[in-house]
Amino acid sequence: MKSILISGAEAGIHIIKAIYNKLENKNFYKPNISRSEVACLNNDFNLTIYKSSEFCDALFDRCISLLHHMLYLCKDEFSKKTINCIYNNIEHIENVMRIEIYDKKLQNIIDSEFRNNNIDTKDRIKNFIKKIKEEPDIKDNSLLMIKNSIDLKDDKNEEYKTSIKNEELNKLFGDPQVILGLKKHEIILNLRISRFEDSYFYNFWKERLQNIKNYIMTNKHSTIGDIINISKEEHKINGMLEIINLRVDNAKGQDYIDLNINDEFKINDFKI
Repeated sequence: MKSILISGAEAGIHIIKAIYNKLENKNFYKPNISRSEVACLNNDFNLTIYKSSEFCDALFDRCISLLHHMLYLCKDEFSKKTINCIYNNIEHIENVMRIEIYDKKLQNIIDSEFRNNNIDTKDRIKNFIKKIKEEPDIKDNSLLMIKNSIDLKDDKNEEYKTSIKNEELNKLFGDPQVILGLKKHEIILNLRISRFEDSYFYNFWKERLQNIKNYIMTNKHSTIGDIINISKEEHKINGMLEIINLRVDNAKGQDYIDLNINDEFKINDFKI
C-alpha cells in the first residue's frame, strides 16, 4: 500500500493492477461478448448490469476510494507533510487524470480481461453465487468481509473530518474578528498608505495562516482531515486577500474600505 501511495500519478493505475491481478478480485464479465453490457458482482451477491462507460466510471471511483482507505490505514507510516502530498496526488488523479487513465490504460485492462478471462470469470462468479445460496458458512464469511469493508469506510470518513475547530484556533491565536475589529480604523489608514503586501492586515493573515499550519503539522492529535483542511483554508484566505487588495486599489481618496467578506471574514465594529 505504501509503495502504491507514493508512486505519484501512477498510483491510479497501480491500484487497478494490484487488485485485478488477483484471481479472487475478478468480479466482472461480459454476459454477451459482442455487446457492451458488463455484469459485476455486488454486495447483495447478485449481478449489477452496467453500460460500458458506466462500469468504467464505477471501477475508477472505487479505486480512488481504495486509495483514500489505504492512506487512512498507512497514516502512521508517513509524516504529515507526506500525507498532505499523497492526498493532493489522489485528488489530482481523480479530477485531472481520469480521462487520461481511461483512454490509455483502464480500457486496455478491462478489454484484456474480457479477451483472456471472460468465460472463467463468468463461471467462477456464477459458482460463487450458487454457493452463497447453498452453503451458510461461505455466505457468513462473505458478509463479514463486507462488514469489515463498511467499517473501514466509516473509520476513514471519521479520520477525514476536521477535529481542530476555529474555536480552538481562536483560543490559541486570537479571534480575527476581535483583533482586527479593535484596530479597524488604524488598519484602513495603514492600507491607504502602505503597499498591500507590507500592510498590517496582509501580514496578520499570513502570520495566522503560518501559525495554523505549524500547529496542525506538529499536533500529534491532528487528523488527515485537519491536514488536508490547511490547503482549503489557505485558498480561502488568499482569495479573501485578493478581494481586499482590489478594494484598496479601487478606493479613491477617503473612500471607506470594506474589510468584510461574508460571515467568515467579518470584522466586528467596536465603539471606543
